[in-house]
Amino acid sequence: MTLVTCASACTTIDDTDDSAELEAEADADDQDEFRWGCYPSCNNPALVADVRALLDEHDISPYALPEPIRPELVELGRALFHDKILSGSHDVSCGTCHNPTLGLTDRRPLMSGVGGHGLGLDREDGQVGGRHTQALFNLHSLDTLAIDGKVAGDGQGFVLGLGLPLVPAIYQAAFEDFPGVASPRVLAAQAMLPEVTSPEMLGFPGPDADPDNELLACLDPQLPLPVVFSCIFDGYMARLGAIPEYVAMFEAAYGVPFEELNFGHVGNAIAAYEIDAFTFNASPWDQFVAGDDCALSNRELRGAKRFYSANKGNCVSCHSGNAFTDNAFHQTLAPQFGCGNDLPKRNGPEGFDDFGQARNDYAVPWVLGGAGDELFPEQERYRWRTAPLRNVEFTAPYGRLGQFAELSDFVAHYEDPAAALLDYDMTSTTNIELVDDSPFACPHDELSESLLDNQAEILAAGMAPELAEVRVKKKRHVKQLVAFLRTLSDPAADPAVLSAAIPSSVPSGLPVDGAP
Repeated sequence: MTLVTCASACTTIDDTDDSAELEAEADADDQDEFRWGCYPSCNNPALVADVRALLDEHDISPYALPEPIRPELVELGRALFHDKILSGSHDVSCGTCHNPTLGLTDRRPLMSGVGGHGLGLDREDGQVGGRHTQALFNLHSLDTLAIDGKVAGDGQGFVLGLGLPLVPAIYQAAFEDFPGVASPRVLAAQAMLPEVTSPEMLGFPGPDADPDNELLACLDPQLPLPVVFSCIFDGYMARLGAIPEYVAMFEAAYGVPFEELNFGHVGNAIAAYEIDAFTFNASPWDQFVAGDDCALSNRELRGAKRFYSANKGNCVSCHSGNAFTDNAFHQTLAPQFGCGNDLPKRNGPEGFDDFGQARNDYAVPWVLGGAGDELFPEQERYRWRTAPLRNVEFTAPYGRLGQFAELSDFVAHYEDPAAALLDYDMTSTTNIELVDDSPFACPHDELSESLLDNQAEILAAGMAPELAEVRVKKKRHVKQLVAFLRTLSDPAADPAVLSAAIPSSVPSGLPVDGAP
């Protein structure tokens, strides 16, 4: 390992690499990977100039944060986010899966919901979900939420869930348009949906149901979903209204009597907390964009050049803008495993498939009209939103199902997505127990035995044309890109630091996951 300290700045640059392998592969563009030494300006001025030219080409400027939100609302949202009172059996909070000590995820390939105990990979007995828990960093830049875009605006100020009008207008009237936030109403609506979702926070009815979960009485299959959800929302508000400290916090945050508020104000407060606590713009990359030429090492600069260059990595074709996402949906040929996704219905002959964003586009005829999988055009299946990349270093595993435990493996799969799909090995991710107490009763006991044999269907749906222009052909390309991606990590977002966002207690008195 060669450590070079530049005299003109307090920066140490690690130039470790597999030299023999890299020298054999090196082309003219990469020759000075091994001989750049210590330039007077801390790194290679030509690389700095190249990357700055690419920033101009892609219109990248310093990343703006949203305007501050009144502290009373943020503090209310903080308590609600971490309080298990917003789950049917008082056993799950938003912070159980989106835990600050774990990078705002749970480090599991698939989420673990109701009925569980513990945190992250140590969590046991929780209901398995259909997706990997997505991180919550810099949500102010996103147009839709969830990897399939299942929470999105309708273009007329109303928010849809799963492509349906699930959250009645009376609750959405509580949402605020926070300045500097792309879709504040989407954030607020999303914060209301896990609480009414059986696997995530609500719980299941039936002979083994928790007798103390009074919210399950709302689950009348004869009633429309918005009516059922309203019943549950109002039940949660009754719980909160019985706690004097919450009543005082709500009234301080909104300036009106608690009786005039509804569960939409809960979603709005949680959204405010997420925006305030989990938004960052002081990463090494931000420092470089703001003008600090010494913020990145040569390898990191080389990774940035590959990321942004159309004739190199071309990652920017999807991971664009300051949030590193185009907010669009693409077919990336990722493998599928697990117990499937039942929100709101299942795909595939045995219910293990998941058609992605198309489920929202065809929700009305599919869910309300009773249509089956034949409704979905083949070429519209398996599309997923481009994942934002800020603080990605902290959010393992990677992929919508957590298909890759290591960031380098996830990057490498773009070398040949079709081959990576066909050759996928379940040891690429962490094996977990699959607990399913739902009526579906998933037959798989462990994740390792659940790889779905639907590769032909995924390939038949097609690959996003942008991926044909992505070039990650050699090991050094992966190393360069990973080095660059790590520059997107803000020191304040490090789990060791972010853990301070967790309150030591909440007004309900219930235990707080990850509390100091």
